[in-house]
Amino acid sequence: MSQLNPISDFTEGIKRDPTTAAAFRDRGVLYLWDGDRGRAMADFDTAIRIDPTDADAYNNRGFAYLTAGNTQKAISDLTEAIRLDPTSALAYANRGSRAAQRRPTIAPWRT
Repeated sequence: MSQLNPISDFTEGIKRDPTTAAAFRDRGVLYLWDGDRGRAMADFDTAIRIDPTDADAYNNRGFAYLTAGNTQKAISDLTEAIRLDPTSALAYANRGSRAAQRRPTIAPWRT
């Protein structure tokens, strides 16, 4: 059995339909997990260009900005994610983690 490569699968999907914002957004997450912030940011930028109403793309890019220490851009993107989807606990958690001078979180806090 061959080893799965999710980044390659997303790339193949993008080749077949380069207008799918979710494919860029989700591949960007994989790049970010792999420590390739440059490629992740490029994918988040593309996802937002394709679908400027994609709250998850703004949240993901905002998170990437947080990890890079770019607070101003992070807060701007996370605020836009919240504006687009006021129910996004993750966007609030990421924005709140910065406001509280904490490390960014990848998951919403649970009580």
